[in-house]
Amino acid sequence: MTDATAPQADPDSEAALEAGRKLFARECRFVTGAATLEGLPLIGRTEVAFAGRSNVGKSSLINALTGRKALARTSRTPGRTQQINFFDLGGRLMVVDLPGYGYARASKASIKAWIALVNGYLRGRPSLRRVMLLIDARLSEAFARDVVLIKQVGINPVVVHGGGPQIGAMLERLAIKSEFIDGLRVTDHDTVGIVEMVLSGQINKQIVTSINTAGGHAVGLSGKDGRLIEARKLRRTKPDPDSNIEKILDLGFVGEPAQINPAVLTVFKKSDIIPVIAPIGVGPGGETYNINADTVAGAIAKAVDAAKLVMLTDVAGVMDADGELISRMSDTEVRAMIKRGDASGGMIPKLETCLDYVAATKGAAHILDGRLPHAVLLEIF
Repeated sequence: MTDATAPQADPDSEAALEAGRKLFARECRFVTGAATLEGLPLIGRTEVAFAGRSNVGKSSLINALTGRKALARTSRTPGRTQQINFFDLGGRLMVVDLPGYGYARASKASIKAWIALVNGYLRGRPSLRRVMLLIDARLSEAFARDVVLIKQVGINPVVVHGGGPQIGAMLERLAIKSEFIDGLRVTDHDTVGIVEMVLSGQINKQIVTSINTAGGHAVGLSGKDGRLIEARKLRRTKPDPDSNIEKILDLGFVGEPAQINPAVLTVFKKSDIIPVIAPIGVGPGGETYNINADTVAGAIAKAVDAAKLVMLTDVAGVMDADGELISRMSDTEVRAMIKRGDASGGMIPKLETCLDYVAATKGAAHILDGRLPHAVLLEIF
C-alpha cells in the first residue's frame, strides 16, 4: 500500500538521474505506428511524447537518448513522419514520436489531419505522463541578428511578440484548464496574471536577451509601461442557433487596443535602443488585458506611421483554396478571401490587421514564413 502523504523523490537527485540513465540504457524497439486515433495501441505502459514542428529534431533526439542511430526515422525532407510512432523502452516506458507539420509542404487537408491526430492523442490518452516540446533556437538567434542589422543600417524596428503555446504550457503545469470560445482563450482574473508573467516576463526577456547577445541594445516593454497600450474589453457576439439572437461572449480579461501612445516609442527612435513589446494592455482602472499580438502589432504600426508591417507566421504564407502560396493581394482580394472562407484560424486576424494598417497608412503589409532564415531581411532589402 502506498502512503499518499509520503514525500516524493526529488527528480533532480543523483539517484533519480542514475535511474534515468539505466532506463535509457535498456533495449528500445519500435512497436507500432498509428495514422488514426482508432489505430492507437492499447493503453499499457506510461508514455512520454516528443512534440515539435517537423525538422526540429524529435526523431534524432529519440535516437540519441536510446543510443540507436536508426531507431526513429529521420529525414531531410520535412513532414515525412505522418503517424504517431511508439517505441518500447526496456518494457518500462513507451517513447512516442509525434508527427510535426510546421516545415512541411503539405495540403491543408493533410495538415488538418495531422493536427486532429496529435490533439486527439494529447487530450485523450490516459497513459500519457509527459510531453517534451522541442523548439528550434536557431531561428530566434538568426532573427535577433537580423533585427540588430536592420537597426545598424538606420531602420528603426519595433518588435511585437505573442506566446500562445508557452502560455498553454504554463497553465498546464499549474493544472489550470484553458477554455476557448471561437478560438480565443477565455482569460479570467487568475489566468491573466499568468499570461502577463509568461508574455512580459519569460518570452519578452528571452527575446531581449537574444537581441542583446547579437550585439544590439533591446529594452523589453509591455503595454502597461508609460501606458503604451491603453486597452478596453473585447466585445464579441455570436448568433444563437435556436433564436438567431446575437449572444454576447464573455472572454474575461481579453482586450483590444483603445489607444496607442507613440511618444513612448519616439524616445527609442532617437537612440540605438530596439523596443520589444509584449501584447499586454492596461484598462482605464488599471486592469490588465491580454491582447492578440497581431492586433497590437497593427495598432502600433499605425500609431508610429511605420513604412512596413511585417508579420511572421509558422506557415508558408497566405495560401489559396488549392494550397498554393499567394505572393501579392489587393485589399479587395483579401476581403473576398475572408468572405469565401478560404482563410481560417490565426490567418484571419493577420489579414484583417493588414487591411486595417494599409487603409490607415501609406505603408505595405507582409505576412512571411517566419521559419525561413532571414525572412525579414529578404523582404526589406
